[in-house]
Amino acid sequence: MGQEQSSNSSNTSDSSFRFWPRRGRDSGRSEPKSCSNYVVVVNPGNRNDQVDIPELAKLKEIPIFYPILRSNLNIPGLTNPPDIRTKLSPFAIYAILQKLQNRLWVNAERVSSEQRKLSAETKKIDSVIVGLKAYPHERCNQLLHLKGELLRIDSLYLQISSISEMLREAASLAKSLNSRLPISDRLPELVFNDDMSGLSQPVEEQRVVDLGVLQDFSKLTTMIPRM
Repeated sequence: MGQEQSSNSSNTSDSSFRFWPRRGRDSGRSEPKSCSNYVVVVNPGNRNDQVDIPELAKLKEIPIFYPILRSNLNIPGLTNPPDIRTKLSPFAIYAILQKLQNRLWVNAERVSSEQRKLSAETKKIDSVIVGLKAYPHERCNQLLHLKGELLRIDSLYLQISSISEMLREAASLAKSLNSRLPISDRLPELVFNDDMSGLSQPVEEQRVVDLGVLQDFSKLTTMIPRM
């Protein structure tokens, strides 16, 4: 047994002696490794559970604080105490819920009033839009009516132009007749302006002219109206 132990010890020593030089050679040849490949073990030392500081002892004597509803912590084995309903007073929660209900009611009333205002404004806008839709139709009808009136004005202008031509022809005939009368019996000459406003020399009286002296005409009595 002694030989076996000695042989084992020699083998271990040889292996250890072989390991360190080889490690040194390998470390010399290879690149330096990072520190993450090594694990550092720290000796925890002797832990003394007894605390000599009185403040720490008082802190350790304080029990763990749990909420009233312990089941909310989701810790296995931790349940609510059986007398939890007697410890909880519903009046505070009821008061909070009443305040919340009142606040919600006030907000609902405000929202409903704003909605009524918006609906009224929407109706007003709809009525204005309907009026705006009817406005172009009315204007279009007015334009069509004015177009018809303009066409009537054009026709009246053509009629007035034809009447003006007829009057000019009549004036030329009257001028020729007037030139055949004696000088004492001649009437003032009819002269039309461009705007056909009337005579250049107004006639003050009506005269009856005897045309029996003319050779080309038979006896004719005519009346020239006062212009």
